[in-house]
Amino acid sequence: MEVRQLRYFASVAREGSFGRAAVRLNVAQPALSRQIKKLEEELGVELFVRHPHGITMTAAARNLAPRAEHILEEIDGFRHALEQPDAVEKRCLRIGVSPGTAELLAYPLSQLIQRRHPQLTCEFVSMLMPARADLLREGQMALSVMNRPRSLNGLRILPLLREPLCLIHRPDDTRLDPVSIDIADLAGIALILGGDRDSGVRSIIEEAFSSVGLRLTVAAVANTAGTCKALVREGVGPTIHVAAMARAELERGELCAVPIRGLYSVRVIALSEEAEMTPDLRLMIDTVRDCFADLVHSGRWLRAEMIGCPAPIEA
Repeated sequence: MEVRQLRYFASVAREGSFGRAAVRLNVAQPALSRQIKKLEEELGVELFVRHPHGITMTAAARNLAPRAEHILEEIDGFRHALEQPDAVEKRCLRIGVSPGTAELLAYPLSQLIQRRHPQLTCEFVSMLMPARADLLREGQMALSVMNRPRSLNGLRILPLLREPLCLIHRPDDTRLDPVSIDIADLAGIALILGGDRDSGVRSIIEEAFSSVGLRLTVAAVANTAGTCKALVREGVGPTIHVAAMARAELERGELCAVPIRGLYSVRVIALSEEAEMTPDLRLMIDTVRDCFADLVHSGRWLRAEMIGCPAPIEA
């Protein structure tokens, strides 16, 4: 078994596609497929089921993926340690996130950066999206993870993942179908909304109601996902958000999340159009993408799918 084969396998598992993995690895897809086939033959198991609409990981692949990632991280860390002097001055990049995203992302991303790039560290800047966008445009932040903003003025957007928006409610609220609902089913239901009208989620909700001629009934407005969840738990009303923001409450059975058909949020990495694409920034973008891919494929970032390929970034 070659390290290259493990690296190819891990990339296909993260991306969920031979084509996207080939682009990410900068190799020809036939060469990638041959190496995966050799790995399957050596292990004596099938790792991916190929079908007309893509691929599906087998049980063997799902078991191997986290182990392969761990091995590759150890190898990369070992190589990096050999290349670095004993004393390394860490370089810090500021990453903007919402308060809710910070709760889910800060720890795994910090750990991944520490393992892969010990010369780098990050400062998480947690604030609402308009303020983060302003800091990006002013050059005071390296990048921000955010829902796709209404205004792209001065920003460069790299697609990251797509998530269905869900009605998040208490288990004892039985007014709606517990499996899936339409936006029209929410007519007359007073909702808890985020306070930022320019945020991706709030604007998607308002546009969806407007598109079907419904009036949006508001029970309360809160500036953070944490406050929204607290109000839902207290019975003020349901809210609309991505399921990942309520993962802990969903796992404990305190809240329920019902997907709203046809309603999705796209999460992106945002950069300033004027940002210099330094080697450190390139590393951070790749690490953020890989961290999200691991969270999505391991089920820790609920009901999401990775989208887009990392397009070549000009220096």
